[in-house]
Amino acid sequence: MPESLNFAFKSCIMDTMLEGSTLEIEKVKAVAECLDCKQEFI
Repeated sequence: MPESLNFAFKSCIMDTMLEGSTLEIEKVKAVAECLDCKQEFI
């Protein structure tokens, strides 16, 4: 997935003032919670 985001970022900044900038992707753990039963999903 990071490769796809990096490709899209590079495509979007081409020929703009952002050309030459970099994208930093930080992976973080996510937790979701069911609002009905309060069960957590990791």
